[in-house]
Amino acid sequence: MVSVTALAEVNGSGRFGATFLFREIINNNSILLPDYSTGLQMQIAAGREYYLKANYSRNSKLPSMNDLYWAPGGNPSLMNESANMFEIIYEMKEQIYSPLYLNFDIALYHNTIKNMIQWLPGNYAYWMAENVKSVNTSGLESELSFSYTHNKISSILKLSYTYTRATTKDSEITNDESIGKQLIYVPENQANAALRFNYSGFYSNWISSFTGRRYTTLDNTSYLPAYFINSLSVGYGINHKDNLYNLSLTADNIFSTGYEAIAYYPQPGRSFSLKLLIQFIK
Repeated sequence: MVSVTALAEVNGSGRFGATFLFREIINNNSILLPDYSTGLQMQIAAGREYYLKANYSRNSKLPSMNDLYWAPGGNPSLMNESANMFEIIYEMKEQIYSPLYLNFDIALYHNTIKNMIQWLPGNYAYWMAENVKSVNTSGLESELSFSYTHNKISSILKLSYTYTRATTKDSEITNDESIGKQLIYVPENQANAALRFNYSGFYSNWISSFTGRRYTTLDNTSYLPAYFINSLSVGYGINHKDNLYNLSLTADNIFSTGYEAIAYYPQPGRSFSLKLLIQFIK
């Protein structure tokens, strides 16, 4: 496989910008329909880090070796996946007061995917790679963070939320019950919160993660319930003679929440791990 990429950037009066990327792939002596992306950016207020961005792209995805030949379940007849993607983004960074900073971004997107490559439960005791003729995905991604640094103290709080609506638009199967339904194992709602604190080499991380319910059947009649898990890690890191030494203790799934990422495969409860990292720098 050979790939050729060209990139062009244009900066306007300091507040406006544009990019264009073109990529051509030659695979098995065949020239594929070219991929491209174009983006526009505008600084909303002079002297302020408020930005509005818009991007449009066409992307293609070739089946991987596993998709084609994994035994069992690989499908040598898979077609290439292609997608048209559009998103609009708002970004801002604001100094609330020194040394406290606020970062916020939100993106709205809509994608149309043809021949989407997806592993689906088959008629046997294993999953199979298949093409889904046409899929629409749309949603929202957002992140809010506060960061604080003063002397030897630093901390950051990150909050994120994702809404994803991914549905089958068209199918080659007559009376396909998946039309208009959410794709299996794609949650509509996900949220994360992370708090990190550092002081003179000591650090701690708290991470909370919420995953909404995920459908396990194409007609959305069965699903796995939502789950909420938490983890905590503490550690100490130093630089000594230009080498890095880091010792950390992590507790995953602190409250031993019972959940399944895939149906009939329960995930571990509370677990602990102790790690020592030594990085030698020449």
